[in-house]
Amino acid sequence: MKTIWDIYQFVNFRLNKDQSGRVFTPEEFNLACGFADYELMKLKYGLPEQYRPGMPIPAQGWEITQEITDALSHLKVYMGGRNEAQLPIDKDGYADIPENYLHYSSIAFVDYSYVCGDEEQDEIRVPVEVVKDGDWDTRIADVLMKPDMEYPICRFNSGYIEFRPRKLGSVDFTYLRKPNPSVLGYTIDDNYNIVYNEIGSTQPDWPEQMYNEFAVILYNWMAVNIKSGVNIQDAQNRKIQGW
Repeated sequence: MKTIWDIYQFVNFRLNKDQSGRVFTPEEFNLACGFADYELMKLKYGLPEQYRPGMPIPAQGWEITQEITDALSHLKVYMGGRNEAQLPIDKDGYADIPENYLHYSSIAFVDYSYVCGDEEQDEIRVPVEVVKDGDWDTRIADVLMKPDMEYPICRFNSGYIEFRPRKLGSVDFTYLRKPNPSVLGYTIDDNYNIVYNEIGSTQPDWPEQMYNEFAVILYNWMAVNIKSGVNIQDAQNRKIQGW
């Protein structure tokens, strides 16, 4: 099993620290790890920089391929599923966004009906449409498109989600959470060498098969930091060729 220490050693190895005399210090490494998590998350979820007019589809994106879905599945939170209660909505139609929320995936109102003689309830799932601010007032005021229990809508605000109709009570809410930041724990021995401290470390919040991608992001940043043209080109080539 690879660890955060392996990634730290790999990045410094790729930077050829013995010849260049420069090294990614543990402090610099830990600082960079917190941002690398979001860089990798952004890459897998979908880079908005790759959008084109009329084609808002990035080269990589959430649920575009099974590989990407698998890569991010550990970050998926299903409120209303096996381990999490539904997202509660108050009487005014407001629901607090979870603190670890990062990206929305789906929202559905769930109801059940009973069939005589059938022990299992008939599950009724109604997708909640997420609308833009510019469409919110129009939908509420339009007699034909006014949201109801069969066609509910919502919009995201700062820290909360607003629903119509207000009486939904609760919904199934699926989202991607923030990755937990990686931390390299270490001590310094009598010879001033860095010694890995596993107990004080937090491993990357990614499947092990993605550690290489995580490491290349760090490698690229450090190459830029030490202004190494050779390392920068090597890092960019790794990205283009699939890491």
